[in-house]
Amino acid sequence: LFQGFESWPNTPTYDGFIPPPTADWPGDGGWYLSDGMIVDENVLPPYSPIYSCWLNQYSLGTNSFLRSPRQTYSIGKLSFYIANDTAVPASFAIQLSPDASGPWSTRASFTHSSDTWTLKTFTFNEYTTGLYVRIIKTACNDVYSGIDNVRITNAPARVRATDATPWTEPAIAGKAMYLGCTIEKLGLVSSLTATSYWRIGASPWTPMTMGLVSGNRYKSLTTIPAQLAGTTIQYYVRAKFSGNSAISPTNEPPTAPG
Repeated sequence: LFQGFESWPNTPTYDGFIPPPTADWPGDGGWYLSDGMIVDENVLPPYSPIYSCWLNQYSLGTNSFLRSPRQTYSIGKLSFYIANDTAVPASFAIQLSPDASGPWSTRASFTHSSDTWTLKTFTFNEYTTGLYVRIIKTACNDVYSGIDNVRITNAPARVRATDATPWTEPAIAGKAMYLGCTIEKLGLVSSLTATSYWRIGASPWTPMTMGLVSGNRYKSLTTIPAQLAGTTIQYYVRAKFSGNSAISPTNEPPTAPG
């Protein structure tokens, strides 16, 4: 997701002559600017190429922020360029919320003191879906703060694998045994396959393909053969998948070999 303010509706929202300079401005694609302005280089210089967003002086308003559209999948990194119109410190918070009107949870805070455009990057890797992100000014004196070229990426694709256990517990001596595992997709996961492995002692690992039964629960398609009482069976599950910077493969337990 990218916002460079070049196609923001009604730009420029202030041209140096129309008072007041700041107001609330719905943007393109679900973006929203509260108590700010979208201006060109004739008012305040952008990072690139023509328009940029500017938050109000905190002393004149305490609800100046830029809010993203609702994020469908996840939030990986947030990056943007920021500059103050004068070299005076201003403070900001990065906040997340499942509702456009809040309540908001502060996930990062920072201070910027330069009138030179500076790149800021924050990594969240938040897999909760349906969140909004906002950059809100929290303190400063008489200084406008510019934001440009905002980018939000998806978090790396990963899975959460838990409960690798016999499908029916407890395991019973003399009976064949299926294995099960819960594998939850996080982020943009695709082409997920699950394989369970088992062995006795130092023998080679034997793979068993797993299939999705319901929800996030997978079950081996074949069984571990019946064993005598007292036999120790080692086993683990491996999930392989594709996606955005996929963290693959993933084992359960995490200490499993390979």
